[in-house]
Amino acid sequence: MTRKEKVMYDLLLIPVIFLAVGGILILLWRLFLIASGLFLIGFVSFLIFIEVYGIYLFFTEPTLY
Repeated sequence: MTRKEKVMYDLLLIPVIFLAVGGILILLWRLFLIASGLFLIGFVSFLIFIEVYGIYLFFTEPTLY
C-alpha cells in the first residue's frame, strides 16, 4: 500500500467516525426525550394523586385540618 492510498483510507475513516458519533448522539437524544416524557407523566400523576388524596383526607379525617 502506498502512502497516497494510506492517506485516502485515513480520510475515508473520518466521515465514518462522524456518522458513528452522530448516530450515538441521536440515540442518546431520543432516550432523553423518552425519559423526560416519562418523568413528566409521573410528576403530573403524582400531583393529581396528592390533590385527590388531600380531598379524601379532608372529608374523612377532619381532625387533621
